[in-house]
Amino acid sequence: MTSNVEKKMQVTMLSNEYPPDFIGGAGVFAKKLSEGLVKKGHKVSVIMNPYGVGYVTGNETSLYEKKQINGVEVIPLNYNFIKLAMNMSGYFGSNREEITKIKKTSSDILHLHNISGYGPKILKKLNNIVDSPKIMTVHDNWFICPFRHKDKDNCRIGCTLCKYNKFKIPIVHPAKYIDYLDVLVFPSLYYKKIFQDYFGNSLPESVVITNFTEDLKDTIDKKAVQNLKENLDIDNERVILYTGMITESKGMRELIRATKFIDDAKIILVGKDKDGILKNLPEKYKNKIIYPGEIPSESNHLYNFYSLADVFVLPSHLENCPLSIIEAMCFELPIFATNVGGIPELVKPGVNGGLINISEMKNLGNLLNKFIHNFDLKKMGERSRKQYKENYTLKKGVEKYEKLYSKWSM
Repeated sequence: MTSNVEKKMQVTMLSNEYPPDFIGGAGVFAKKLSEGLVKKGHKVSVIMNPYGVGYVTGNETSLYEKKQINGVEVIPLNYNFIKLAMNMSGYFGSNREEITKIKKTSSDILHLHNISGYGPKILKKLNNIVDSPKIMTVHDNWFICPFRHKDKDNCRIGCTLCKYNKFKIPIVHPAKYIDYLDVLVFPSLYYKKIFQDYFGNSLPESVVITNFTEDLKDTIDKKAVQNLKENLDIDNERVILYTGMITESKGMRELIRATKFIDDAKIILVGKDKDGILKNLPEKYKNKIIYPGEIPSESNHLYNFYSLADVFVLPSHLENCPLSIIEAMCFELPIFATNVGGIPELVKPGVNGGLINISEMKNLGNLLNKFIHNFDLKKMGERSRKQYKENYTLKKGVEKYEKLYSKWSM
């Protein structure tokens, strides 16, 4: 007799984006989970919004028609700016195409990721039309703040969308539609608590399943890594690596200023310079900062950077469960990061890395310098790797989602 966990299912996912077009964490996670499920014998269809990719990244999409990508059926929608804006407002948008394509997949499970481009009312429409259980992985603050600002305690913007403000601009707030979901998946305990505090008893059933990634450490070409090191003119200096969007909210200005206090090290920043921070980089920083530009997620070239690094740094102002830290742990790197969001659930000071409070960011350079010179980085990296193998492998992550799907598809 086949157990519930062994039952093969049709899983339909809805996501704003899907690689190779977008490097955001939610899209990359959806791809990793989808491909992991396919390898276990499940069928997976991902419905995504190609216009949203261009809107966010400024890049032309390569997904105009349905195609198979590593066994996953990827189904792009026919979007345009007007439809995107109308859906996001929550008043006039149409989700006819999305619902039609979802119904055609005959899903056992409907799994939602970032869906801001489809508008909050799609949740009510799906509840009325689609019978399959509706699960959503909460990658950001969309239900609390539609424009992904900070949570109410850390928000630096006097936002008229917040429920705590007396005057609000006319927009349909996603919060009122959260109860159309069957279950929420939080990648961190921190985010689960934020939502519990915000929604109280009206929060749907919730579980915590951390992000994860496949283990590619031993597949890296060591010769390619050595060639990269020579091309970047790295000799005996320590290498501090950051991967992700180059933005103010990721602490990039503070990290750049910190370089003048760091001895015998070079900092590599990999990612899209979304805020133009590196365009007019002062001369005094150029000898310590290496910017190879934007590199596609899940590419061997990106993983080569993890392989040559000595330390991974993430000075972000707010995070959920960053995939970049999990990737760094996979590649046996010690982590130096801000003590925000779900980061402390991944980084244990003195064990596999170090943490800095936001209030100490002016002293980032000195603290990072002390970290790389006063601690046994190799031992910390080994502990990172051990922690990854125990908790954040693709196999373990997919199995947790399989159990959740099985519970709700009975």
